Amino acid sequence: MRYASAYRIPDHDDRGDADKSRFLRVNSVGYYEFDEAWGATIRPKGRRDYYLAYNLAGNMTVQLQGQTRRVGPGQAFLYRPGEPQHYGQADEKPISNYWIHFTGYGVLEMLAECNLLTEGVLEVPPEAPLATCFEDVIDIVTRKPAGYELLASASLMRVCALLSPSDSPADRSGEASYRMQESLQQIHRQYAERIRITDLAEQAHLSVSHFSSLFRQATGVSPQQYLLNFRLDKAVELMRHTRLSIRQIAALTGFEDPLYFSRYFRKRHGLAPREYQDAMPGNAPIRKDDA
Repeated sequence: MRYASAYRIPDHDDRGDADKSRFLRVNSVGYYEFDEAWGATIRPKGRRDYYLAYNLAGNMTVQLQGQTRRVGPGQAFLYRPGEPQHYGQADEKPISNYWIHFTGYGVLEMLAECNLLTEGVLEVPPEAPLATCFEDVIDIVTRKPAGYELLASASLMRVCALLSPSDSPADRSGEASYRMQESLQQIHRQYAERIRITDLAEQAHLSVSHFSSLFRQATGVSPQQYLLNFRLDKAVELMRHTRLSIRQIAALTGFEDPLYFSRYFRKRHGLAPREYQDAMPGNAPIRKDDA
């Protein structure tokens, strides 16, 4: 048996970290190689972060979006936050696998840009040096040199880029998956504007119910929830990099009503927007008349 792992922060409860106040961050990364059957890993409630695994050798059985899938050598799979996880060795043959947990704002944009949100089992191009990239991340997070978080994030972005399928619609897994990519890109570009799900469905040439079903399959959430989450992530980004008032941040991220924005922000983060903003490192509290 060979096993290696590295952690940015402790992970005692095996639930991960979902801090959205910073750009793409690697929480933990590792490698394991088993000579004998080791059973399965089961997380009924999933984790707070994303989980990406690359199967280097052997066969795995993985449950993805309610279906049992077989993952062979040279394939990978992705779990989203809160998605139930169930994966393990498929037979008695030795298995080796790289894995990485990550979070932060910008994750959805990166995965969408790499066309990874609509895939079940991901095919790894034979020439892709994916194992080398994972080894680089393990080394970086283990040694923790100056700027290691950015270095680890850059290596993770390279991993996702190498996993990205062809940009040709004909080579993607179906016409519907391509349509979801177009809708995701529109949300990422126009999140500050009024976006109606009916318009997105019409542009994809789908009924609202069919569009919503495919969108949930692609992202794990409804179109409305995805748009809301994306806007809230952008709000956190503005809080971190500007000293705009809460009313200004709400307007810039597509919320017409600041009270509506505050209610959903508190529901997701457990703090009111102003409290969250004031708690960020280096931020002085904003005067009441500035908000």
